Amino acid sequence: MKKLLLYILIYGSLALNGQTLVLNGDHEDFLKKPSVINLSDSCYREMFQVGVTPPILNPPNPPGIASACGSADHLCTNPNTGKAHGGFFVSAKFENPEYQLCFPLGAGYKYRTSVNIILNKESQIAIDQFGFWFTDWGYKSPGFQIQETPDYRTPVKEFIINKDIYKKYGFEFTSKGGETALILGNFIDSALPGGSNTTKLTDGTSNNAYYYVDGIEVVPVPELPDSVIVCKGEKAMIAPENYKVCNGTLPVKWFDVANEGNIISENDTLVISTDNDVNIGAIIGVDTLFTKIIVKTPSFTNPLPGEYTFCQGDSLLLNAMVNGNMITYGWNTGESTAVIKIGVPGIYSVNISDGECSLEFETSVVLMPATTWNIEQDTFSICENGTVTFNVDLNPGFELVSSDGQIGKSFTFSNAGNYTFSLKPLCGNSFVDTITILDTSFDPDKRVLIPNVFTPNGDNRNDVFKVIADKALQEFELSIFNRWGKKVFVSTSPALVWDGKINGEPAPSEVYIYSLKCTVDDCGKAKKVERKGDVTLIR
Repeated sequence: MKKLLLYILIYGSLALNGQTLVLNGDHEDFLKKPSVINLSDSCYREMFQVGVTPPILNPPNPPGIASACGSADHLCTNPNTGKAHGGFFVSAKFENPEYQLCFPLGAGYKYRTSVNIILNKESQIAIDQFGFWFTDWGYKSPGFQIQETPDYRTPVKEFIINKDIYKKYGFEFTSKGGETALILGNFIDSALPGGSNTTKLTDGTSNNAYYYVDGIEVVPVPELPDSVIVCKGEKAMIAPENYKVCNGTLPVKWFDVANEGNIISENDTLVISTDNDVNIGAIIGVDTLFTKIIVKTPSFTNPLPGEYTFCQGDSLLLNAMVNGNMITYGWNTGESTAVIKIGVPGIYSVNISDGECSLEFETSVVLMPATTWNIEQDTFSICENGTVTFNVDLNPGFELVSSDGQIGKSFTFSNAGNYTFSLKPLCGNSFVDTITILDTSFDPDKRVLIPNVFTPNGDNRNDVFKVIADKALQEFELSIFNRWGKKVFVSTSPALVWDGKINGEPAPSEVYIYSLKCTVDDCGKAKKVERKGDVTLIR
């Protein structure tokens, strides 16, 4: 049996507002109906020897126990509080009143137990070693004398002789678990043959002592853990244990020890965020308890991005590997490896532990649909000592990869040349596009292109004669002459092209002479272009 701590006998009430676990430990419920016909008898004994199970209310006095209506045990003339008390014989005549608890006690938890006792003024003897025994409600014994060892006895030779004022006896009891009742009185057990000692107070032949009891209390002693370890970024949750009472729980007030007047919560469970160690106190019933929140810094950081994308029909590796010893992993898929392979979209989470900190991280895996794209402009010019920058409109999650290693949706080039682009991720789309960055030097032969052959035969291929340029042409004038020098076509806009007709009739197949005059913007400057040459019309 665990060591029991004896408290000073006279001390303040352990229970506050009915916080005892004893049902009717104050005896007041039995004022509702007297147990005898004489209605002037305002209270009665609800005590019964072991082996007799009383009804819930107004029990008849069991045979051999009830006294006459005028006897001392019926006259509730001296309650400690209220209007009622209990009474029972000890010594030669054994009675062991049994008090039911409102729920079973928890194994290993502590409970403060106390009773107020006074000796009837007519008693000629007194006893010592008044016993307390926690057991099952309705315990059955072979007879009137209990032969079990009680959980606590008052001291040897300290006879309970007080007849004028109640005296409180109490102790702290550690439960073995499951006890549902408290039995009081004398015990005849193997550890103490003969039970309580007696002392003679007055002359007489009586060998019985009659005691009144009142205010019987069993109050839980709440507990807090010595410390609570949380990982940085997590909320600490602290809940007391063994603070349940019959009508709920003991009141709880949490405070920061560094500022005791600062009540931070009055909920049963404290939920608090802190990045630093902090000492926490709790006022629970009549107890003030303390614990410490210890904040640990995890040896790892979040290894997962906020989102993964993958393509229909593909698989994806989710890699949560972190550095450190004794690292364990637990995915919401049930797998326990650092890397898992998945093939469907959704929310994936992994709990990573280094033995002290366990943190959960999650990522979203999004299915990427196939997409189409193209770069609308194929040719760009770089001005002297300048660059070319352009953006590509793509669906979210998609990026391009250029042949010079750039990745994204915006690209910058400072050198002339041809560049190709492909999609990343591919998602089944193998489309590739190409752009040309022109040299920075101004060369009309490269910047303004004029074909030397065209075939206006209606096959939609090279059917018109037109000027091609990488930039808009201004002050445009294009003239076409036949071999005799007669002007057969004039255009003042690059959009107005020659379709190979003269006055609406097809021109004959032969060589024609063209003359072009225009200006073109070159890095903000207008450059004149004058070109003459021949073009062959073939039908």
